[in-house]
Amino acid sequence: MPAAPVVLGLYSPLAQSGKSTVTRQLAELCPTTTFVNVKISWPLKAPLYAMGLTEAHVEGAEKDMPLAQLGGRSPRDYLIDMAKQMFAHYGPDVLANLAAVRIARELAKGNHVVVDDVRTPDDYAMVRRFGGSEVWRLWRPKPGQMVDTSGARIEGMLEGHAFDLRLDNTGTLADLEDKLRAHLGL
Repeated sequence: MPAAPVVLGLYSPLAQSGKSTVTRQLAELCPTTTFVNVKISWPLKAPLYAMGLTEAHVEGAEKDMPLAQLGGRSPRDYLIDMAKQMFAHYGPDVLANLAAVRIARELAKGNHVVVDDVRTPDDYAMVRRFGGSEVWRLWRPKPGQMVDTSGARIEGMLEGHAFDLRLDNTGTLADLEDKLRAHLGL
């Protein structure tokens, strides 16, 4: 069996860097391992689905599109605003703590866990608490986009942290898969 992390946290300072692609490729490369995706942001996203927003709005290509039902904000901006409100009320580690409970349940079932929305120092620390964990940084540069490390946005908060793998997603899907194979020793 490949040496897949028991708990894998995926971080990227820029949106749409390939976290979902890496999650899918990891499952394909390790077919005898059950990977469950635990979203730290699930408590924030569930209400969007309840409003009738689609997967494309919440997770995909339409995440940055302003929507009337969100007061003209994009789903991404809505999620960031809700996270800030939740952090102010319950503390900055509330979402990480809720995710840790879900991760522990999956590990008890013998599953491996991918957390593809590691964004904050609390998220990072939570993943690191689990034995057999790794945190990977994905990078896919985009013309004109800069990494914001000011803390004004959630993306970019982990620059300067240590990562078990730095994946530069600058080539083809096959190139990305080759990098995963090399890291996993396949």
